[in-house]
Amino acid sequence: MKINIILFISNIFLICLPLNSWAQAANEITIFAASSLTDAVKEIGNNYQKKTGYKIVYSFASSALLAKQIEAGAKADIIMTADSDWTQYLQSRNLIKPQSRFDLLGGHLVLIAPKNANVNLKIAKNFPIAQYLGAQGKIAIADPSYVPAGKYAQTALVKFGVWDSLQNQIIRTENVRMALNYVAHGEANLGIVYKSDAFVEPDIKIVSEFPDNSHKAIIYPLSLTINASSQAQSFYDYLKSPYAMGVFGRYGFNAAAEVLTEERKK
Repeated sequence: MKINIILFISNIFLICLPLNSWAQAANEITIFAASSLTDAVKEIGNNYQKKTGYKIVYSFASSALLAKQIEAGAKADIIMTADSDWTQYLQSRNLIKPQSRFDLLGGHLVLIAPKNANVNLKIAKNFPIAQYLGAQGKIAIADPSYVPAGKYAQTALVKFGVWDSLQNQIIRTENVRMALNYVAHGEANLGIVYKSDAFVEPDIKIVSEFPDNSHKAIIYPLSLTINASSQAQSFYDYLKSPYAMGVFGRYGFNAAAEVLTEERKK
């Protein structure tokens, strides 16, 4: 069922692409990245363009959709997913260069609400999130059947004993940025997103942060695709540079090594 859902969404998206959308000019480097990386990757990529003259072409979507597009033949040089599973999916199909796979970033999960909401929820065992929402309230999360942010959210809510009580109130979205938008536009009373997403949206506020031990470590692997152009190596290296890590830090990301160190302490 999970794969069928992903294939259905992927096929719709792929059909809508123009026939020349996978072509690539000689001076272009194409990066596919999880939607939660949008603002940081664009800032880094735009700076790289100014320094080198290469054009960076961006594609942001859920990690699942990006992986399925690459599997279907989409031209990408670099891929950054929001979990290890979808990178492993590509590696198992020989679609990335395994020696290039590098755990670059780590993240955190937060509960958010519209900025003017009167909400005081502290994440704990059986915390009263369903009572706060009431019969008509909604919580937006990325679809946990295939989107990493949703999988992390479901795991955390199960751990705190509240997942089952929310089944009639969950809005499942195609990616984490869509969940963020539901809350920012007042179409959902609460949402669960990455802390980095909350940093870029002025119309929401962080209600509480999920403990890192409530879900699998949030890791963003960076990889070169198997058909990456020769010029892509330079931008790949630039994404690992101190400058780039500083930009990622401003958007609420940590180095993956920090998150993995905490994971080993659990």
